[in-house]
Amino acid sequence: LLLLLLLLLLLLLLLLLLLLLLLLLLLLLLLLLLLLLLLPARVVGRIEEIAETIFLEDLLDTRAAFLSHGQKQWLEIGMLLIQDPELLMLDEPVAGMSVAERKQTAELLNRIIADRSVIVIEHDMNFVQDIAHKVTVMHQGKVLSEGSMDAVQSDPKVVEVYLGH
Repeated sequence: LLLLLLLLLLLLLLLLLLLLLLLLLLLLLLLLLLLLLLLPARVVGRIEEIAETIFLEDLLDTRAAFLSHGQKQWLEIGMLLIQDPELLMLDEPVAGMSVAERKQTAELLNRIIADRSVIVIEHDMNFVQDIAHKVTVMHQGKVLSEGSMDAVQSDPKVVEVYLGH
């Protein structure tokens, strides 16, 4: 009988603990809701502005998992832009994108370079031609050539190293 009473008491304590955990969870959910409701309008406005810049304004309620590859790349660029960096560094931003997505990404980068410096590492020379003002070709960790796209493409050192002539 004493053992049964102890088990019953233990069960009651476990139920009480579970109830406390549920209450804590409810309080956390209410706090999250309060934070969302109090999100300043300027933050929401900035998010909407960036979403428009990165071509995702109609997809703000879409989970990232459901975005196309190109849209995910734009989302990553948007997550950087929301921080308003002075320098944006992108490593092969159009890798795996369709031709249309590459064109839109070039348009995006041409818009955002007005407010910041952008360094792009890219092997797609058609894309580079669409966005670059200055091209730097590296070979074995050193600058091989630097200048306009036309100047770099016609540089004999670049031709020798990359085209093997």
